Amino acid sequence: MEAGSSRVCADQDAELLIETHDYRPALANLDESRRISEGLGVSGRDSMEDYARTLEDMGEANRAIGNEQSACEQFAKTRDIYRKLGYSSSGSEASMLAAVEKELATCVRR
Repeated sequence: MEAGSSRVCADQDAELLIETHDYRPALANLDESRRISEGLGVSGRDSMEDYARTLEDMGEANRAIGNEQSACEQFAKTRDIYRKLGYSSSGSEASMLAAVEKELATCVRR
């Protein structure tokens, strides 16, 4: 199996695990996906979007298991990638950016 398809499978498995609240195995899958993405390079728009979604999912899973610092770091990286991609509060990706900023607002309050 190619590295890119391994990353996609890991992401899909992780999303199913998050849906069933099985966060620790989800984090293992997401970490594998993150490492593959970083190894392949994160430079194209599609790979940056995939990487950002992986980080956002990692933030969600980390928050669910009480690892708030890691969650906030991952949400911040996701926001930074979305901004680098040109996402704005008025663009078609507004809901994605707003969701991450909402998670970050919670980080500041804690």
